Amino acid sequence: MIQESASSRSAYPGPSPRRVDRRRLLGASAGVALAGAGLVRPLRAQSLTTSPAEHNPFQPGSDSAAGGPDGPTRLLAYVPRGLIEKSAESGVHWYYADIAQQFKALGVPHSAVDGEADDAGWIAALTPLATASSAFQYARVEEFIDAIGFQPLGVDQTLFVGAPPEQLTIFRADFDASRLESAWEASGYVRESASGGQESWTIGPDGGFKIDNPIQRVVFAAFNNIVRVEDDLLLCAPTQYLLEEALAAKELGKAASSDPFFVSALSTLPATTVSAMSVSPSGIGFSASTTPEMEGEFDGLIERSDAEVGAMPRYEGLVTALGAGAVATEGDGGAGEAMVRIVTSSPADAEQVLAVVEFRWTEGTSLRTSQPYTDLMAITGMSVDGNVAKIDFEQLRSPAVWRDMIFSRDALPFIPSPGS
Repeated sequence: MIQESASSRSAYPGPSPRRVDRRRLLGASAGVALAGAGLVRPLRAQSLTTSPAEHNPFQPGSDSAAGGPDGPTRLLAYVPRGLIEKSAESGVHWYYADIAQQFKALGVPHSAVDGEADDAGWIAALTPLATASSAFQYARVEEFIDAIGFQPLGVDQTLFVGAPPEQLTIFRADFDASRLESAWEASGYVRESASGGQESWTIGPDGGFKIDNPIQRVVFAAFNNIVRVEDDLLLCAPTQYLLEEALAAKELGKAASSDPFFVSALSTLPATTVSAMSVSPSGIGFSASTTPEMEGEFDGLIERSDAEVGAMPRYEGLVTALGAGAVATEGDGGAGEAMVRIVTSSPADAEQVLAVVEFRWTEGTSLRTSQPYTDLMAITGMSVDGNVAKIDFEQLRSPAVWRDMIFSRDALPFIPSPGS
């Protein structure tokens, strides 16, 4: 671990963040996260409520949570660097969630979700997490659960990278192998031989899909090819070729887990990290749909920031993250710890990034909500760890604030200055 510089600050000493009365946002935030679930209401209506034991493919008492950097690092060991480079074009390299630790922190059943349980508990726990796979939108549809052989809400960790037709989904849990294989055989999978003597399963090696298949109607071709490695990992890919690439990345040491950017960023995350997104520089910006008046205001903020504290330097990328317990709360909107780690080329650049983000965050206004950024999250800590700028926040509004900001191009505080 890189040692923190002498300028590290455990508490944020800057201006007191402006705050307004918090509103009830649970319904809105949960609705956004589960918007796709409306597409499967007819399927859900047909499903029968059963006990958790009948749909639990995991070993009793399983708990393989890996906190902090260990969780995403282990899954990234099967992500080819080439896939990361392609995913950077969309702005987000990968999405990671530690469901086991998040559910445990909030007292939500994890190994299986009772069909008769109150939905609010797991929805509030899941909403803040970066779970990009559509499997989680269908996690209460028993036809899908039975077909794939496991309950998505019962996995320990998950990572998603890429975009159709090249995407990789990884799940970690103490799976019951016999239950998985029985489900896959019933769903039409056939055994194939993969690299290194691994046994894989396929329902379409070239990425095709049929809408009447209970798995493909949910995730299209994303789970066409599956391999189980190290006993507790499932790798899922649209094509057999991409699955082979993932296995080769691990075997040949060409995986994203050894990328210096990810190593630097992830090493600074605490053990309580339950979710993270890695964002490429192309994903940092502000919306082109803003009015000329708004653009003038934001250009003015950058100019004032440059004049007051200096320019924002170019950097390699950033990782956003959440601490365990970040949740949608009915009375207060969002609660919990949010973090950003910005990887720069030097400790001096990291110090400069902190100064710029502090100024812009305190003075800027959200493109998405027209509120001061300080009404969305309050800075609670700023420090430098080698070449990494570390900023910690208290969430005040949406529990999915990072996703909201990145996807709506509302990242003005992090934009490099023109010409830098």
